[in-house]
Amino acid sequence: LVNAVAFSPDGKTIATASHDTTSILWDTDNDKKLATLNHQSGVNAVTFSPDGKTIATASDDHTACLWEKDTGKKLAILYHQNTVNTVVFSPDGKTIATASHDNIARLWDTDTEKELATLNHQNTVNAVAFSPDGKTIATASYDNTARLWDTENGKELATLNHQGWVNAVAFSPDGKTIATAS
Repeated sequence: LVNAVAFSPDGKTIATASHDTTSILWDTDNDKKLATLNHQSGVNAVTFSPDGKTIATASDDHTACLWEKDTGKKLAILYHQNTVNTVVFSPDGKTIATASHDNIARLWDTDTEKELATLNHQNTVNAVAFSPDGKTIATASYDNTARLWDTENGKELATLNHQGWVNAVAFSPDGKTIATAS
């Protein structure tokens, strides 16, 4: 079961995330397997950094990992207390956001792997999205809310209430509108 797929920014590499504990990098020109990135449990999400040099994966093994695209070398392990559902890079690539079944989204510094902020919900966090300017992050949760947070200090800016689980969240290209799926 393949859970996710992502193109590199230059379109030359595809990364897949699979329930079989792997993320595989593929050459789009010849379908050649370039690297296999291994977790201890299923991989739920995969994404490329804006510069295309780093890959981030999110796994049932309670981690998100950063990998060097060209070598497949593991660069960092970011820990949660439960399954990590998704991982995204900020527009400038300096911050990573993870969302987990531990009811927390976390912001991480990509260079130091230091946790910058903990964004708490009352239930599983399903999705995260950065605003186009990178100053705001949106989270979506099974606690029937989407929330907006300041990425510089982790303070909650707004709560968007729903009648049921919030499964996805996205910003418009100009960052003035947010869409949620519930």
